[in-house]
Amino acid sequence: MVQQDVILRQVQQLAQALALALFHKRAEQPEQAQEALAAGLAGALGLELEALCRLPREDVLARCLPDGARSDESALAVADVLRETDSAAGWRRALWLYEAVLSSGGAVPFDVHERIEALRARLP
Repeated sequence: MVQQDVILRQVQQLAQALALALFHKRAEQPEQAQEALAAGLAGALGLELEALCRLPREDVLARCLPDGARSDESALAVADVLRETDSAAGWRRALWLYEAVLSSGGAVPFDVHERIEALRARLP
């Protein structure tokens, strides 16, 4: 029960950060959008965006999909936030998370394949 509360809090923090970032993007305030995304990730994961974007695939997956407390919802929320960053490294990590949840058989958004393809198209 406690683990579920932690996961729910993480997802809520990330959703709020994403909503704020999208608001700033629509207002043509890209720096504030990136700050909102970074703050949301730091609050939910305890890890700065730059640090998360330097982690190798295995570490990103371990951090967002830990053994014993696997949370597809949390991983998807992190992927959604990373997808909105202005960083190719962030997009790559979002792609890894979407693919990991999809391959695990977890519940995914109906448009996950489109999200994956859009991320692949952005990457160099």
